[in-house]
Amino acid sequence: PRSFANLGMLNVSALRSTMADNLYSNWIPTFLFEVYALEFAEMGAYSALPLLGGAFGGVVGGYCNDLLLARLSHRRWARRIVGCAGKCGAAVMLLGALTLYHNPYAFCAALFFVKLFADTEVATRWGTVTDIGGQATASVFSFNNSVAAIGQVLAPLLFGFVAMYWGWYPVFLIAAGIYVLGGLSWLAIDCTIPLVREDDD
Repeated sequence: PRSFANLGMLNVSALRSTMADNLYSNWIPTFLFEVYALEFAEMGAYSALPLLGGAFGGVVGGYCNDLLLARLSHRRWARRIVGCAGKCGAAVMLLGALTLYHNPYAFCAALFFVKLFADTEVATRWGTVTDIGGQATASVFSFNNSVAAIGQVLAPLLFGFVAMYWGWYPVFLIAAGIYVLGGLSWLAIDCTIPLVREDDD
């Protein structure tokens, strides 16, 4: 039961991460058009900035994982620190970015750093899947991705509803809250608890 609860928390974290990510992959062009009436060429350029930040975030997260795993004696805290700091840092960066909400160019530039922080968690999650999965790593990875994909269903329902009735500013506040919840989830994840008991030969 403890192993399944641990896997459940990892899946919850992945679900929250995917929900927040949906904002960048699906909604930024619509947001830029509705709020700032940007031309399509501008929308394409500026909506790509957060995704570019995410690409850099994956590299930074992998490096931070390797660094902490080498420096700390507890693997679970190395994973927790990167996962929690990445998502909570993204929340702080997003709240800071909202101070630039009136300027679409500065706001999208700030979203680059939001997504950079957010995606430092990705390498940690994949590492944790490997840690707890053992001989069942492929199954754990598949299950984790399947649960995370539910976020791609829930996020459009939530963000679309909020944007329609209250505007886009609250959408970004909700995304910041999702980041905080995703970051705090990592404090309950222990990568040293295997899902499958592997007996010695």
